[in-house]
Amino acid sequence: PTRRSSDLTASYYRLPRPFFRRMIAAKSPAWPAEVGKLLKTNKYDAHAAMTQMGKRIAGQLMESILDFTSPPLAESTIAAKIAKGQTSKPLEATKTMLNNVQSWVE
Repeated sequence: PTRRSSDLTASYYRLPRPFFRRMIAAKSPAWPAEVGKLLKTNKYDAHAAMTQMGKRIAGQLMESILDFTSPPLAESTIAAKIAKGQTSKPLEATKTMLNNVQSWVE
């Protein structure tokens, strides 16, 4: 059978991203209460509250990227990264992912 482009797109978004999934699993249970507090703090200005919440979640994601160590990199990958003067940790070679975490509210 032929694959539709929507099938390929759907499978792309199911790729493993353990640093993201772990952060969501650990942090998301607290988000509703945090949004409630931010709404009260911001006198029910939803845009302000959600902007602050987005920044908070972005910070949590950045922390998860920095803390990420599993699955470990292959020894050959670690050696190549160290030879280039990079850290041996996953997701940190160029810091592109870390530097592009952002949030916005429309």
